[in-house]
Amino acid sequence: MSKKKIEIQVYDFKIILKYSIYAALISLLIMLFSYILSKYIHPLWFAIFVVGVPYSYFMNEMKKNIKTIIFTENEILFDTQAINLNTISSYRIFNALRLYFGLRFNLNTTNKYIYYVPVEYKESLSIYFKKNGIKETTFSSDFLIKHYLLLYLFIYFALLVLIYYVSFNLYYFFK
Repeated sequence: MSKKKIEIQVYDFKIILKYSIYAALISLLIMLFSYILSKYIHPLWFAIFVVGVPYSYFMNEMKKNIKTIIFTENEILFDTQAINLNTISSYRIFNALRLYFGLRFNLNTTNKYIYYVPVEYKESLSIYFKKNGIKETTFSSDFLIKHYLLLYLFIYFALLVLIYYVSFNLYYFFK
């Protein structure tokens, strides 16, 4: 095997999950204010704030929390730890987004690591895991990981439309 290492900047799924929930809570608070103040301010302005403020918060947090992973000959190096390849029981690569793919690998100790990796590394990581004799397996949780952003956006925009509809009707009711 070559001594070449692969260094990648990735997004951790746990951090994406955490900050997307925070962004949804911020949106719900703004939607609540939109509902309360619908008598005075047109709901379109609140709709802009409901989408804009949480999205900018989410994107700023994602930029701050980019992780670097280095795949070497015998181990995978994170910011604070190293994982020996002998402790990895399985991996899975799946298409999640247009610019990023999902990478999940499980350790023998039942720890699971899930990352969104830029698409240009897909082939090299697949070759890397195959060369090291790590098998690719599928779990039922892969569906949720693969389609998490679509499910999140569907629920988020359904709530947005519902609150906008209610506040819009209240705005014209009180006028």
